[in-house]
Amino acid sequence: MSTFNAINLAPKDEQIEAEDHTRELQVEEGFKFYEDALKAMNGINFEEANAKFEQLFALDILKPDKWGLYRYKSPTLDRLRYLSYRNRAMYYYFYLIESYDEEMESPELVNDILKVMENLMESLQHAEADSTVTSILVEIFKSFKSKKLERLTLEYEVNKKENELLLLGRRKLTGLLPSLSRMVAEYQELLVGMQDDQSQQNNHYKGLRKANGLKYNHELINSKFKASLNRIHKLKGEDEITMKKLDITSIELDEATWDCFAKAVKSQLPYVKMTILLGRNSDPYSEIEYPIEGMTFDFKKIEAVAKDSTGSNISSIEITDEGVSKEETIDDKNKDGNENDVKTNKRGAETIETPKQRSSKRFKAKDPQETHNTSLVPDKMHSLFYMELKIEYENMGCKMPTAYDELNFDNTSSDSIAIIYSDIYHCLKTWNSWHADIFQKNDQKGKTISESDENDVFKLNALLRNDLSNNDTNMNSKFEPLPNTRLVELVSKINNNPLHFHEIRFLLLEYLLNLNDGQRFTIEYIWSEDMYKIIQDIVLSIESNLYEYIAQDLGSKWYMGLSIYEILVNILGQLSEEIISKNIHKNRVSDLKTQRNKVERKINRLYSLLITHKCTDEQQISLQWVYYTYLQYMNDVIGDVAVQVLSEIVELSGRLLSEITIKYPNYGYIQSLSTKDVALYLKRINAIKSFTIVDLDNINQESENIKNLEQILLHDLDTTIECGYLDADMVNFISNAPFSLKFKLWNVLFTYYFKREDILSLKRTYLNLSSLLLSRLTSKEYHSGDDEFRANMLLSTLSILGNIAERLARFMEISHWKFDRFSVSVSEIDTLLKIFFLFYPILFFETNCSLIESSSFFTRVTKSSARLKDHIIAIASLLLYASDSFVEVHQKRMEGSSSIEIISAMHTLFGTLSFCDSLDQTFLSLSEIILCKYVTHESYRELKPVLWCKYHFTTTADSFIDRPHVTHEKPMDRPVALTLGIYLLKLQYQHMNPLLFNGNKNVLKQVFDNIVEAIGDVATSEKYVITRNHYLLKESLHQPITISHIKKCLRGEVKLNLSLPGDELQEAIDAGIFYVSSIQALHQYIQRKKMMQARPSELDFIIKNITIDLLYNTKRFESWYILGQCYSYIVEDDLIWTSDKLASKDKKNTIADAQRRAILCYLMSLSLLYAKEKHMQDDFIILKMILESLGKELTIAYYKPMSKACFEWKYNDPSLMLCANLEVEKMKTAPTLTLSDFNIQQLILLSFSRAVELEQNELVHDERVAKTWLSYYNIAKLLFKYNRKSSVNTIVDNIKTACKNAIPLSEPKDFIIEPHYTLITMCYKLVKESIITIKTATEILRENSIFKQLLIDNASDTKSFYTQIRTLLEYLISLDRKNWHHRPQYRLARLYFEEFGDYQTALIYMEKFVSVRNNKSLVNIWKPDYERPGKHFVYTHQYVIFFVDLMLRKGDFNSIAIIIRKIKRFGSAIAYVNETIEYSIKRYIECVYQRLDVNDKYIENLLPDLCYTEFLSVSEDLGKSFNVSYYPEEYTEGLKLAFQLKRSSNGITFDGPCLAIYFKIFFLPAVKSKEATITDNLTPLVTSTVSNSPAYMASPSTQRQTSDTSKNISSRKRVSKKEAFDRVKVITEKVPSV
Repeated sequence: MSTFNAINLAPKDEQIEAEDHTRELQVEEGFKFYEDALKAMNGINFEEANAKFEQLFALDILKPDKWGLYRYKSPTLDRLRYLSYRNRAMYYYFYLIESYDEEMESPELVNDILKVMENLMESLQHAEADSTVTSILVEIFKSFKSKKLERLTLEYEVNKKENELLLLGRRKLTGLLPSLSRMVAEYQELLVGMQDDQSQQNNHYKGLRKANGLKYNHELINSKFKASLNRIHKLKGEDEITMKKLDITSIELDEATWDCFAKAVKSQLPYVKMTILLGRNSDPYSEIEYPIEGMTFDFKKIEAVAKDSTGSNISSIEITDEGVSKEETIDDKNKDGNENDVKTNKRGAETIETPKQRSSKRFKAKDPQETHNTSLVPDKMHSLFYMELKIEYENMGCKMPTAYDELNFDNTSSDSIAIIYSDIYHCLKTWNSWHADIFQKNDQKGKTISESDENDVFKLNALLRNDLSNNDTNMNSKFEPLPNTRLVELVSKINNNPLHFHEIRFLLLEYLLNLNDGQRFTIEYIWSEDMYKIIQDIVLSIESNLYEYIAQDLGSKWYMGLSIYEILVNILGQLSEEIISKNIHKNRVSDLKTQRNKVERKINRLYSLLITHKCTDEQQISLQWVYYTYLQYMNDVIGDVAVQVLSEIVELSGRLLSEITIKYPNYGYIQSLSTKDVALYLKRINAIKSFTIVDLDNINQESENIKNLEQILLHDLDTTIECGYLDADMVNFISNAPFSLKFKLWNVLFTYYFKREDILSLKRTYLNLSSLLLSRLTSKEYHSGDDEFRANMLLSTLSILGNIAERLARFMEISHWKFDRFSVSVSEIDTLLKIFFLFYPILFFETNCSLIESSSFFTRVTKSSARLKDHIIAIASLLLYASDSFVEVHQKRMEGSSSIEIISAMHTLFGTLSFCDSLDQTFLSLSEIILCKYVTHESYRELKPVLWCKYHFTTTADSFIDRPHVTHEKPMDRPVALTLGIYLLKLQYQHMNPLLFNGNKNVLKQVFDNIVEAIGDVATSEKYVITRNHYLLKESLHQPITISHIKKCLRGEVKLNLSLPGDELQEAIDAGIFYVSSIQALHQYIQRKKMMQARPSELDFIIKNITIDLLYNTKRFESWYILGQCYSYIVEDDLIWTSDKLASKDKKNTIADAQRRAILCYLMSLSLLYAKEKHMQDDFIILKMILESLGKELTIAYYKPMSKACFEWKYNDPSLMLCANLEVEKMKTAPTLTLSDFNIQQLILLSFSRAVELEQNELVHDERVAKTWLSYYNIAKLLFKYNRKSSVNTIVDNIKTACKNAIPLSEPKDFIIEPHYTLITMCYKLVKESIITIKTATEILRENSIFKQLLIDNASDTKSFYTQIRTLLEYLISLDRKNWHHRPQYRLARLYFEEFGDYQTALIYMEKFVSVRNNKSLVNIWKPDYERPGKHFVYTHQYVIFFVDLMLRKGDFNSIAIIIRKIKRFGSAIAYVNETIEYSIKRYIECVYQRLDVNDKYIENLLPDLCYTEFLSVSEDLGKSFNVSYYPEEYTEGLKLAFQLKRSSNGITFDGPCLAIYFKIFFLPAVKSKEATITDNLTPLVTSTVSNSPAYMASPSTQRQTSDTSKNISSRKRVSKKEAFDRVKVITEKVPSV
């Protein structure tokens, strides 16, 4: 079907027209359904009527959209819709009348009436309703008591246009319709009933009823329907009564306790989180489905005295790290009534460690392979570790802090260290959440100086918080529970007059939070935790309403406001502590901070309200103390406001007759208040501020205060230290201060020095602080305490010691452990040993836990064990660094044997337990730095496992260890990369030149690649010196190769004026990081290239690295040589794979540019080498390599296919020139040759000659350098090519030497054939050119050891000599096991063809690598190892030319045609494609004409002589009757190939051969065949004959007769080539493809 549309008729118009037509049909159908429904109603057939109405309303025209609107409207449609809805309502109306009885269900009755009402109301939308509709609606609305709807319906009826005209200005209502009169009367009665006097006065028919005495009559309403409406009216009245009653919720309380009451109130609300309670719509009451209009409470049994809410039995719930909870009764001491000695946290338990059964989403589960297998740890591991450390540290003069036997589990000694170890084992075995809570309390994981607050020194809140009046842990036992008598009073008040839920909540809070009979329930009684949580939630849910409630009567509700203020401050404290805890563990705190900010706003608003009241001194003290607590949580720094608040409290308490003490038993985050202790607390603050709070503008004062503080603390440690010049009160205060305050003051010093990066002061402070902590564990207080007390102190001490060690270790790692003035003494190492062996039992327990029937601590306790591992690594790192510094400074042991042994012992232990990479690999980094300082094989032995654990790479092919440690890989950074690189260079090469290194050259390649990657891209640096050097380097490689430049280089006069960058990379680059990396990458490239796996892009990496070495002015001539090698390989790669780049001038120039750079690099390398004042033996070896590479590259550049392209240079850029016609044209400058042929030849000879001289020189005699043959070989070839007559002896000597040197280097499977083949070829050509005699040539050949046995007889003449040459070539071919060498095959073929005249044997040899029909590639040869790159493309050209000559000799023109076709299609494997094709075409045409025995004018003479009509007739018959089998394959195939060549070319080159084959072989014989069937009096059309032609060809005389006859028959039209080719096409289509 056509998709054409008329311009004036769019597809949309057709669609609209179709829709209109469909709609009209539906209207007709709708009226039909409507009429059928009416008929059914008249016949009281309700089922049929209902079915018709269903069909009617199923039509689309009666269906509204989802908004109740109709898309199409028209008068007809509106009329249909009105009638349909109106009469369906009447259907339900009559159905109700017929089916109604008194027993009808109420829901069914209501449903039917509603259907009547809905349909009648829907009909009002489509047309004006009649009086029947309005009358029924009025009665329905009356029954539902909806006066508003009734009034609207009545006004709708009386305000109709026709009724309004009847009533307007009418005085007499005679003749008024009864229905209208009835409506007016009802409307007036309704207004009277609604007492709407204004409406009664304003309507224009207000006096009609009175004037005419109208009486209302209900005769139009059916009695049954009226009865149903009356029943509806009655039901509506009952509903109204029910709705006015309150919905009372009665709750039964199990006990007469405040807990039960609060829980009952809470149970009416859904559970919400704290985040929601702090939001805007915080009240969960708004979420319930039904309102709570009233509540009553009943008690099952009211008890006079409430049961103790805390319970009689106190038990502790132990939650282990595996997540297993079990109830465990407290020990006997707690059962005796001292259970309060258990340290319980008022704010609840800390976060429980991650259980084993489930994996938290915040922490990645550790790989099961990473868990160590302690059963694999040798039993003697710890004893060996201890003995190794003991030997090394005793050699330093240190003393081991403990004996090895004291580590045993069964040690019952009363020694202090034995008790400590026993306590550690007990904690590890019974570890649970209580231990984890204590251990992590002081944890500051990951805190470094960059992450610490700038005001750590001045954080007096953190310093002194909880020191004022430490909450008595057993104070809760001194408080009684809430009295239940007040609860009974509250419940009675509620039950007497049921209150709304809101009222009950306010009343409950007022009872509990306000002052009741002089008591405050919040501070004088103990609440259960659940009850406090419920009251807290209620306060938060209605906080804004409570604020308004209190503000209305602040005087009587002030204490209620104070209690709410305390609750809010307690919440703030809880949130602040959670934020601190999460910050320590690196968790997200944004949500908590948002909550804290919301609480802060509520607190500030309420405080502003409470402070406005005229308070008593006690009230003021209570408010100000809670306000001070708020300031503590909001600020870490004790500011003037906080001090002012405390001072005000002290002042107010002085006016009181007695002291005030408030314990705050229900608030876990508000400190207890004692007015006596406040004054002491203020005194402490002022005392400490005297040396911590300083004038920030006076730095000297700050340093002086810190110095004084350190002096006082040192005096406290050692009383012999004098501090008499300081304030005595200050000294006494700190000396008598509790341990927590002393520790915090030491921490102030540590943080101060930490910020200022003073390593000596940090070391001193760390050791003094550690001594203070260690003294706790050896004190009488520790040993006299019970198990729980000792465990608490021990875990706190371990946590603090580990944290400060970790902070110090992280700081030192940031500086890469480089500190010039760092020194330690024996006593300081002893202190570090004590700290290390305090943690060592943890490792001993881990490996021997099965002996005491315990499981692995590291596996069982994941989080705490991870922190302990970090602590152990930090302490071990500090000990290792101190030990290495001591040995290096005091004992002058530069070989580092002690440090190496310590590293070995520690790494073995830590790695066996799979945590040697803990603390972000701090220990591994330090070990790497220390080991790199000592360039010995011992350090390298230990460095290998460190490199594996840190970077996951090995330095040798073999693994360094049977079971490598399980660690996480970390990327290497630049400083470490530089240090490691210098170390590995010194270790591997030991002052040897890496370029001549005979060891495993790739042993460290992966390491150096990673080092280079870590250093980054230096070549793109924006430093001025680097940029300048880069420019000079680029310019040096972009210049022509001139004879003057070559002479300067050979004299050592060419230098680049590079500058020395002198940055942090200079030392490493001078050492040779990038140089060695380039050498290794180049060696790998060469190896991969031999296996044909290398890619040219790999050279970019080498060029980039060696360029960096040059940019840093290392003055290393070897770098220029490597750069030249890279460019040489680029040239070689471009010349090997395809000849496309040789066919295009631009692409060939790209190769020439790379070749020019390679030659310039070699020349620069020579210049730098010759410029050296002193030469080493290695220099001469490398000089020989450079000269050979230079000569090789010059040879490639000089000969085909490059043909001196790199020696061409454009001195002038293209310019614009004004022509004679005043037009501007671009003037192109032709490139000029910068070196003559003679100079190039001389430079090649010079390069190879000097290389030969160096080889013959005794200075270069080295086992690393094998004798070469290529230099002799290249010298001989160059002289033979350009000066063979005068240099015969030199040529012969060099080629014989090349053959001699090549034999030892040959392998049985890869024999070096090139020099031997060249020797044969040279002798053959010298004899042929009569330069030497046959005898001389034979003697030269006989001197070659591999030819000696083949030349027993002397050749007598030229023929016999050629036979000997043939024998030698055949022998060379037999030595080629890989069949790669094609030159001997080619030379042998030419020998047979040229000297013996045997083209058939020549073809046999050539067909070994020239494939005409069997393969896509024409010539299948490849580049042998020593063949010049690109030369095989030239050889391919040479072989094709020679093969075409052989085909010409054979007369096989079809093979030549296939060769032409292949070259055109696949010419990328041959050089000089155009020349090859032209030569092949000439030989093809020549061969065709020879084979047909015709001349090149054959077709030109034939076509004019042909009769046009007979040509058409014969050629048509020939095309129809053509059969391939009737003709020789040579000509059928030849015709098809010639026609294909014709079609593929644009000219007439192949017209002659193609038409000659057609007419000579096919057309003329067909004419002769036709003549045999024609009558005798008909002259033959055309005959033709050739000598020795087949039987179907005619004689020449017949041909002339035919021509004459043709001219007579048809002289008006001649046969064209186009017509002839059309006939050829018909035949070729029937010939199979070639």
